[in-house]
Amino acid sequence: IKVATEKITSLKRKMGFDEGTHRSKRFKHDVDTKEFPDFEEKVKVLLEEKVPIFMFSFGIPKLSLLNEFRKCGIKVLGTASNLEEAILIERAGCDAVVAQGIEAGGQRSTFLSSDYNTLQEDGLSNFVLIPQISRKVRIPVIATGGIMDGAGVGAALLLGAQGIMMGTAFLASKESAATNEFKKQLTSLEPKATVLTRVFTGRPVRTIPNEYVQHMRPFENDIPHFPVQHNINMPMMKEAEFEEEKLGMRNIRVLYAGQGYPFCKEKTAKAIFDEVISDMLVITSSYQGSGNQDDLD
Repeated sequence: IKVATEKITSLKRKMGFDEGTHRSKRFKHDVDTKEFPDFEEKVKVLLEEKVPIFMFSFGIPKLSLLNEFRKCGIKVLGTASNLEEAILIERAGCDAVVAQGIEAGGQRSTFLSSDYNTLQEDGLSNFVLIPQISRKVRIPVIATGGIMDGAGVGAALLLGAQGIMMGTAFLASKESAATNEFKKQLTSLEPKATVLTRVFTGRPVRTIPNEYVQHMRPFENDIPHFPVQHNINMPMMKEAEFEEEKLGMRNIRVLYAGQGYPFCKEKTAKAIFDEVISDMLVITSSYQGSGNQDDLD
């Protein structure tokens, strides 16, 4: 915690986040070590509202909790980044497994290993992950990560997925809550390759690199685990969001995005969705195989 705090403090001063200024006092540091504060209370709301789907990442909740969701008729989905995790999710009685390829933006869902280097070097792409999982589990597989268009959707379905989850593809959409500065980077004519790093939250995340990432990455091994690092960072990240239009603030904010973000489009979400479906139908209609044809129909 000490090393991470010192490095973050030095960068804050470099970027104009003087601890004595009014704006840096707006947010207090919270080094809470609870992994999921108020989790039980949040779950109660989901059960009371009878949401149609409950999806989890970072591990499998207690079976007693999963049973509560089932009693309410709520479908339960678990996220896996490898075959072993997918098998455990199936054994827990989940209705479907979300296969998260290494291409995905934001938090990595891996829960059977906390080793940063293993997660970076040995992460499975969807071309390997989807068929591995779909051939070993009996529950539906939903693919996510690096899927940006109809061709990607068609490929995932042909590889054995029964559903698709897309996030980055809609980041630059008109309805997206992403800031204007973030959208400019998503649609830049000179995109940067994304990186996996623990510097924002203590867990590996895929993000577009900026000055903060470059400053902190040499200290990856000294960074505390989630959620401590997340809570150390939170005041500065919130401040950067408020001050983003000022020069330099975008060099600090977290910019979660998948490897496919250069394909982001500034259109309405409906236009993006319609284009994806149209292109996907062209791809899948030419598929003459027999193994997954029922799934495609």
